[in-house]
This record gives sequence, C-alpha cells and structure tokens, in this order.
Amino acid sequence: MIGLRTIAKNIASLTVVRIATALLEFLFVVMLTRTLGETALGQYSFGLAFSFILASLIGPGFQIYIIKEVSRNRKLASIYSGNLLIIELLLFLVIFSVIIVIINVIHVSSDMKMIIYIFGFYAVIQAFVMLFRSVFHAFEKMEYSAILAIGEKIVIVSLGLIFMNLGFSLIAILSSYIIGSVINVILSYIISIKKFAKPEFRVDFVIWKRLPREALPLIFYNVFLNMYDRIDTLVIMVMVGTEATGLYNAAYRIINGLSIIPIVLCGALLPAFSRLYVTSLESLKALYEKSFTYLYMVVIPISIGMTLLSDRFIVLIYGDELAESSTVLNILLWMFLFNSGNLLLISLLQATDRLAAFARPVFFFTMFNIISSIIVIPWLDYEGAAMTTAIMAGLLFATLYRQVSQDIYKLSLTKVVLKPITAGTIMGIALYFTADILNLVLAILISIIIYFAVIAGLKGISPEDLQLFKRLITKTRTNT
Repeated sequence: MIGLRTIAKNIASLTVVRIATALLEFLFVVMLTRTLGETALGQYSFGLAFSFILASLIGPGFQIYIIKEVSRNRKLASIYSGNLLIIELLLFLVIFSVIIVIINVIHVSSDMKMIIYIFGFYAVIQAFVMLFRSVFHAFEKMEYSAILAIGEKIVIVSLGLIFMNLGFSLIAILSSYIIGSVINVILSYIISIKKFAKPEFRVDFVIWKRLPREALPLIFYNVFLNMYDRIDTLVIMVMVGTEATGLYNAAYRIINGLSIIPIVLCGALLPAFSRLYVTSLESLKALYEKSFTYLYMVVIPISIGMTLLSDRFIVLIYGDELAESSTVLNILLWMFLFNSGNLLLISLLQATDRLAAFARPVFFFTMFNIISSIIVIPWLDYEGAAMTTAIMAGLLFATLYRQVSQDIYKLSLTKVVLKPITAGTIMGIALYFTADILNLVLAILISIIIYFAVIAGLKGISPEDLQLFKRLITKTRTNT
C-alpha cells in the first residue's frame, strides 16, 4: 500500500510537468508565430494535429494497460515492456506507411509533406517514450517521467529559438522536435533498464491475445479524444488554407494554456474520486459539488476578463498581424467554459467505471463537429469552425451532465454558477471602464480584487467549505 508521501510526490510531479511543458510549448508557438507569421503557425498546427491523431493508435491505450498490469505484479515489467515495444514497432511501420499514402493522396506541398513526416516521426517516438513512462508510473516513480518530459521540452524550445534567431526555415526549426524526442527515448530506455526492468524481447502470445480485449477500447477512445481536440484544425487547413489555420490556432493555443487549470485539478481529483466511490458515496458527491463550484469560481472570471481584453491579449502575445484572432478567441472562450466542466465530469465517470458513458458522446460529437464544420466553414470561414467547436463542447457538457445526474448525483448548476457570474459581471463592468484608463496589469489586479471581494461578500467561499474540502481529501488519503 503506497503512503501519503508517495501520493503527494506523484501528484506534484504530474502537476509540475503539465504546467512546465505547456508553458514551454506556448513559448515556442509564440516565438514561431512572431518570427515566421501565421502561415508557419498554420503549417505547424496542421502537421502536429494530423500526425498525433494517427499516432494515438499506439500510445495511451498501451500506457494505461501496462500501468494496470505491472503495478499489480512488478515482475511482469520486463516481458510486458518487451512485447509492447515489439507491437509498437510494428504499428510504427503501419502508421508511417499510412501517413505517406494519405499526404500523397491529398496533394500537399513538399514543405508540408516534410513537416508531417517530422511530426509523424516525433509522435511515434512519443509513443515509445510513453511506454517507458508507464513503467515509471507502475513503479510509483513519476518524477523520472516529469524530469525527462521537461528536459525534452527545454531541448526543443532552446534549439528552436536558436534556429529561429539564425534565420533557419520552418522545417529546420521543427527538427528540434526530433532531436528532443530521440534524447528523451534514449534516456528513458537507459533509466528503465538500470532502475526498473530491462525489456525482454520474447514474444508472449498470451499478452498478444489479451491486448485487443484490454487495450483496444482505450486506444479507440484516445483516437476519438484526439480527434475531438484537433479535428477542427484539419478541416480548416483542407477547406481554407494555412493562413486561416494559423489565425485559428493563435487563439486556440491561448485556450490550451488556460486549460491547464481544469486538467491539473481533475488529475489531482481522479484518485480521490476513485477511492471515495468505493468507501463513501456521500463524500464523493460532496467532493464533486465542491470541486465543480471552485473550478467555475476560477474559470468564469477568467472567461469574462479574457473576453473584454481579447484584442489586447492577442496583440500583446502575437503582434498586430494576428489581431483578427481576437474574434476566434472570444468564441473559443465558450468552449473553455464548457470543456472545463467536461473534464471534471469525465474524471468522475472514469473514477466510477463508466468508460462507455463518455466514450460514446465524445465519438458522436466529434463526428458532429466534422460534418457541421464542413457545412459552416464555406460561409463563415475559420470563425464558423470556432462556433461549431464551442457548440459541440456545450452539447457534450449537457450530455455528460445528464449522465452524471442520472447515475451518480444531480448537481444544481444554478447554485454552482450564480455567485461567480454575479461577481464576474461586477468585475467585468469595473474592467470595462478601467482597462483604457489604467495600465493593463493594474486594471487586471483591481478587477481580481473586486471579484474576490464580491465573492467573499456573497459568501461564495465559506470556512465550512474549506474545512469540508480539506476533510474529504484527508479522508481519501487515510484510505490509501
């Protein structure tokens, strides 16, 4: 039985790596856009999205499978990692062949082909990295994967910035992804054989027979999850072009950065949800309600503030050339609001063994997004894609909320959002009248103070809430 210190260390490692890698990736994208413009950002975004959708056939499903099996019996680490490496190598050959066929069928430029090859190779190498990472996680040593992941991003960003300053082409700049990922996979292999287990390359047909039944549902779920997250980029690229893809992704990258908030929170809550599902359903319901309340107490004022300042944020981050992206950002902030709740609802459904309850809606609304984008984009351009993506997120939220309400607990949404919306509205009025008068940073600070003052006045955060939240987390720890 693992102890409190191990749990806390693992959660801290995952949190740090999420935040650090997201910030480093965002820095890379901002500097790339400022150096080469929105067309380069569009090519970068399309190549990354296209490659990772295909490569998701290899990675996360196998990772979850090996964590589950090896954490139960660590002696299996060698034979499982060896067999999965063989399987991933075979899938690598298949997927790269598919990438070659597809990009020759759709007749992209030679530069775009090379970018897709680079990201395709990078995405597949990441699948091998994830396999070694799963061994680290199964042994409860997540700090190794955290250090390696951050180190990889530092290499990519550092080399990328150097290549940008030297005036290199986009293809040369993106080669930093290959260098960083190869260093990561080599170090991951060395750490694995020295600290944990050396892969045993002996085919075990028992594992191969079990794998489709155990891992395929997770693999297909992750494919559709990647499509849900990235398909809009592919549709815009095919129907409109690289410049529109760049303008769209300039806003989308800001939303990805904001999404660290719900991602980190839900990652930390998942173990607590899982344990309370077994030990105390009443405590699970209480933790779910408080988590939802505090999550939206944060994301609602962020969304209101970003909406009022979207044009200034876009220009501040990317420069005047991408000012058109502010409209897309305003639309995608609605997606951020809904997806924040979606992540929390999915975490709860995962913790209560209801994979199909959210896998089916994710698949359905991904298909909905593809079809609606194809219909809307010819009339509304990339702004139409943003609208369909935001609507899809809202419909998914309604579906997941209904599922959780039926199966687990019906949360009063009015109770959750009324106080944050009231405080956020007052904050927004103050920000609207001060943003053009005061320094931007000062106006934001004053707005934050006003927001939390109103929340305190409305008793949105009570001492009893904080004590309950602390007690619930403590209770889950004492059950480990």
